[in-house]
Amino acid sequence: MLIGTNIGQDYTDKISKIQNELDFVDRIYVIEEKNDEIVLAVRIKPSKSYRNHNESVVLDEDEELNILKSKAESIFGKKLVILKSAIEEVNYVLNKISDYLKSHGGSVKVKEVNEEKGEVIVSLQGACALCPSAIATMKAGIRRTLSRYIPWIKKVESAEKPVEPNFNFKLAPKPQK
Repeated sequence: MLIGTNIGQDYTDKISKIQNELDFVDRIYVIEEKNDEIVLAVRIKPSKSYRNHNESVVLDEDEELNILKSKAESIFGKKLVILKSAIEEVNYVLNKISDYLKSHGGSVKVKEVNEEKGEVIVSLQGACALCPSAIATMKAGIRRTLSRYIPWIKKVESAEKPVEPNFNFKLAPKPQK
């Protein structure tokens, strides 16, 4: 079981119950809690036969997700949003900061996600790409936000190398001693 967010700590018993009752759930954790819904990240085991009330049953992924949603909504007592993949999780969380980036004339685009390694590579776009504060935006904004909501993230990097600002002036050479 993977519960990596602060929010997720409040749901340990509920998540354990889901995993104990639904054999097809590989991992499940809480990304976010809202007033009327909970956002869950879920990984489903590759399709095979599962135990269901001592019967062996074969389900497709849609059936598994419907069963999971019904069970989890009854356990949590709220509507659910289920994110099924690492890229869905990353995009969901980045959407939280997109308005801020847009207000500065920029955006962020996901270039690569490697859940096994815990790595995400993003590209700052628009005004953010050439902004002198791009490094701070990566570290304090994007990296911190992704790491706060998604427990498997270990590393967030920019697809581009940081650009030194060009102020269009030349410095005088150092005086010779």
